[in-house]
Amino acid sequence: MKQVLIYDYHPAISKGLSNIVEFELNADVTLQPLYPEDDLLKVLREMNIGLILMDIRSPEKNGFGLIKKIMADDQGLKILIFSGYDQDLYAEDAIRAGAKGFIMKFESVGEILRAIQIVLGNGIYRSNGISQP
Repeated sequence: MKQVLIYDYHPAISKGLSNIVEFELNADVTLQPLYPEDDLLKVLREMNIGLILMDIRSPEKNGFGLIKKIMADDQGLKILIFSGYDQDLYAEDAIRAGAKGFIMKFESVGEILRAIQIVLGNGIYRSNGISQP
C-alpha cells in the first residue's frame, strides 16, 4: 500500500487519525505540518503517497487552490478532505476541484475508515448528507 499523508493544522487530531489509520488499515502514515504549498508539492513528488487526508481550510490556506495544484502535479494522487467545516458549503466544490471525497471530522472512526477505503479503491466518497450529482 502506498503511504497516506495527513496535512492538517490540528496536531492532536492528526496524530490520533494517524494512529487509527496505521492500526486499522495497516498503512504507512506521514504527518505533514502545514508547510508552504511548494514544500508540500516537493514532499509529494519525493514520496510514494497514495492518499492525502487534508482539511479544506486552514488559517492561511485555500484548500480548493491547493487541491488543483496537487492534481495538476499528480493526477493519480487521491485526496480525501477531512474537515470540521460544513460539508454543505464545501464538499461539492472540493470534489469538483479534484478531491475524491469529503468527510467531517466528527464522523465515527468506522465511517472515516470506510471513506478512506472507498477513495483508495478508486471510488468517490460522499456522506449521506451530500447531494449526489
